[in-house]
Amino acid sequence: MLCALNTTAPAVNASLRPCDSESIWFEGVCRNDKNCNTICKCEGFTSGECRGIFRPGCHCTKRCA
Repeated sequence: MLCALNTTAPAVNASLRPCDSESIWFEGVCRNDKNCNTICKCEGFTSGECRGIFRPGCHCTKRCA
């Protein structure tokens, strides 16, 4: 799985981040929601999607407590 392959990224506690946050692991222009969603789940979020018009980025979301 992709999460296990990413050994250079810092540990992230998703509970310390906002309910909607740009991914810190995703690199480059986001063109595929499925890839973004996978990365966001590795970061501890519940989902992710590409957002933006000129340079789309991967945005992760989770339920707010």
